[in-house]
Amino acid sequence: MRILFCAAPAGGHLFPILPLADAAVDAGDDVAILTGRGGAAFVPGWTVLEHGPSMAEALAQAAEKFPGEDGTQPGAATIELFGGIRVEGAAADGALDAARSFAPDLIVAEAFDEVGPFIASVLGVPHVAHALTGPVPPEMLAAIAARADVVIACAGAVRAPRTALVDPYPETLLADAERSDAADRLPIRPAVHAEQSEASLFSPRAEGRPRVLVSMGTVVTDLDVIRPLAGAAVRAGAEAIVTTPRDVPTPAGDRAHERWVGFAPLSELLPHVDAIISAGGTGTVLAALSAGVPVVIHPLLADQPWNARRLQERGVAVTIDEVRDAENAVRSVLADDRYRSSARELQREIRTLPTATDVLVQLRSWIPQPDASDV
Repeated sequence: MRILFCAAPAGGHLFPILPLADAAVDAGDDVAILTGRGGAAFVPGWTVLEHGPSMAEALAQAAEKFPGEDGTQPGAATIELFGGIRVEGAAADGALDAARSFAPDLIVAEAFDEVGPFIASVLGVPHVAHALTGPVPPEMLAAIAARADVVIACAGAVRAPRTALVDPYPETLLADAERSDAADRLPIRPAVHAEQSEASLFSPRAEGRPRVLVSMGTVVTDLDVIRPLAGAAVRAGAEAIVTTPRDVPTPAGDRAHERWVGFAPLSELLPHVDAIISAGGTGTVLAALSAGVPVVIHPLLADQPWNARRLQERGVAVTIDEVRDAENAVRSVLADDRYRSSARELQREIRTLPTATDVLVQLRSWIPQPDASDV
């Protein structure tokens, strides 16, 4: 098959779709990723089609149309960002022609970005939604889709229904009322983001101290937020390993018991740490749970407060509202074995979920395969 993966140009939107893309490549499928400008930097080594605004450009346009929206309470600007700006921008920038040239048999679209459903509807190609996070207010997703439907209608098409929903968010983290009974839902085991690295990031532990990873994801770029969290980990008696997004320079020179490693894949970091301080983005917290590592969460925006609540309720995280509370939170998750025990219990549950290869096999059984004579 020829599979086109579609996602907004940001790490939190691109990384979750990569396990299924990897499985497709391993199965011999032709794969390309369609995203906005700047997206290729997050997924080196892939065939990437960049069409439409970068995330920074799209956010600026949304803020101009709907000024004053608080990122912790997504509203009209978020709806316009994903349902309007991303779709209209991609359409005006040749995304449809690029997709026609690739000639996909299937489109896999991350659930927030409506470019994939737009292309699938216009080209008449089956599409699969790929969830990024736990349940979000259904009215918000409906509003994003309704905004995109205007663009789809302008292209002379009608929204095509999805074939399936691939969902990496473990139901074990959800309350009963949050769990989905959708017949087309395909759970998939979340995978820790990995990239090839030139050298090991780790030396022997400093003075036997526990290690705490400070990783605020790909969105939080303010060193005035990240640095105090690293300091809190050190004051709690730990060695702090600190990451920053790709485009954020790391501070020159390490402080005592702090090591700044720049951007680094979580697959190389999590096996070597005892806890993680995070903003609570879905990719980071699911990676931590996949590794059996407890979390201190300082939620700032988007889905982070929702994730923080769910993980705290499961006893694997301490949530803080202020940076000044980080030191005590780190001490708690390091000293109380119940946090690590709960994290390892969730790790075992996550390992029972279907792999990306399993899900790809299931998808093939649901989707008409291309005629061999047409290949």
